[in-house]
Amino acid sequence: MDSRNTTLDIARGLGIIIVCIYHIVYRPEMGFIDMLILGGIWFILPFFFVISGYLYKPDKLFSVSENIIYRIKRLLIPALKYTITLLLLWGLYCVIVHGVTLKEWARDIVLTYLRPEFYRLLIDQNVRIDGLIYDMISTVWFLWTMILAAPLFYIFVDFTNKRAINLFLVCAVLIIISTLLHPYNAKFSWSLTLIPVYSAAALCGAFMNSHDLINKFFYRKYKYILAVIAAVIHVKIFNKFGSFWVFSNSICNDSAGNFAVLIFFLQVFIGGYAYIVLCDLINKCGVINKILAFIGANSLVFVFMHRIFSTIFADIIGAPIKSWEFWYVPFTAEAFIKSFCGFIFTIIMCSILACIINKRAAKL
Repeated sequence: MDSRNTTLDIARGLGIIIVCIYHIVYRPEMGFIDMLILGGIWFILPFFFVISGYLYKPDKLFSVSENIIYRIKRLLIPALKYTITLLLLWGLYCVIVHGVTLKEWARDIVLTYLRPEFYRLLIDQNVRIDGLIYDMISTVWFLWTMILAAPLFYIFVDFTNKRAINLFLVCAVLIIISTLLHPYNAKFSWSLTLIPVYSAAALCGAFMNSHDLINKFFYRKYKYILAVIAAVIHVKIFNKFGSFWVFSNSICNDSAGNFAVLIFFLQVFIGGYAYIVLCDLINKCGVINKILAFIGANSLVFVFMHRIFSTIFADIIGAPIKSWEFWYVPFTAEAFIKSFCGFIFTIIMCSILACIINKRAAKL
């Protein structure tokens, strides 16, 4: 069990590294590396829900409502503390260094908490309203998604853990709900239309744990061959159907049609199998496994802070900031080297901050 939990920490850590590369490092647009990162990041984030469900430990003493309250205390309150502090301090930094106005500061505070799912109902979706403050803290959407997915998970987890047919029926209903919501992705983006699918992924993770499916199917003689096959299938489906756009809820590729959400859901497990085999292999690799496991165990710090530290580094050396208008720049060796140095700086600073937070928590 300890080895398996370390593998899951590595899975989260490697996932965060890929997210950091996606947000920080410049590479040729739609080149091989860019497509590799896109093909990874879209399924890694929903795969976190599978891991979350797998790590779920049922407690018969707690009701559904008590579990939801616990989830809110564990995720929502820390998220509010982090983001309020970041919005104040980071907003002040942007006012001083980047000339952001107080009006833009106040606007980005509102937008960060409302998220696109809500403010797009109030504002014309064609109007550009995001700014540097919002850009750098917008990764908080992932936490809101986890919090909103929690009620569905806790309502159904006991029912779906009993029998595979129960899990199949509930997941089918949740996938159908997301499929029906998906055409409204112009109004709702990133989180809400896929919340039922994220809940289904977490339910599958809990089922795998309760029935010990990892030992039954993962540790097989031919797991590396199966992992390669799964990786090839994942890439083929991604290239054919453009499943990244299902994840971002912005464009539904016509070739996927009404099956786009189902394909997205299935790919989380197809790609996820290859991914976990890779992480289990990394778990045998000396220092690397310890570094990734540490990052995975402190994933919230890296999620919240990686874009801010990379922006500060870019300001120090006078490099472009990887925000909307500079998401892709003409690729040069200089752009790559500077952004990669920013990535290394970010990992180091987030690690130092995580150590400080852990030491303070240990004293309390």
